[in-house]
Amino acid sequence: MRLTAVTNASRYDWPTWFIGIMRSFLSGGSAALFTGTGGAVLGIPGPMVWKLMGINFILMGLYRLGEFLQLHGAPDQLQHKLEEAAAATQVVAEQATKAAEAVAEAKAIAPETKKSGNTE
Repeated sequence: MRLTAVTNASRYDWPTWFIGIMRSFLSGGSAALFTGTGGAVLGIPGPMVWKLMGINFILMGLYRLGEFLQLHGAPDQLQHKLEEAAAATQVVAEQATKAAEAVAEAKAIAPETKKSGNTE
């Protein structure tokens, strides 16, 4: 017997959401690279540059994570039944075609009925 929470959680796109979290930390890493480059240009000693890059990596990663979670607080729902949606679309298209044929047939019959009504 599956729990309701587990069943509901399986309907969401968790892998994509976790990739977004990972990407937010990677953008923090890119900010850290710019910090290291700037520190090297300014002549800051090597160990201090690495410490500064590490601190900037963590802080900018957390900042970007906050931005990501503000936009994507939870993963999006998955659409498990794309095949069913495609089949339903096909059925609707077939019904629309039949309706168009019925309208064309009615238009073809209508003038004949009108002419026969005028002759009486």
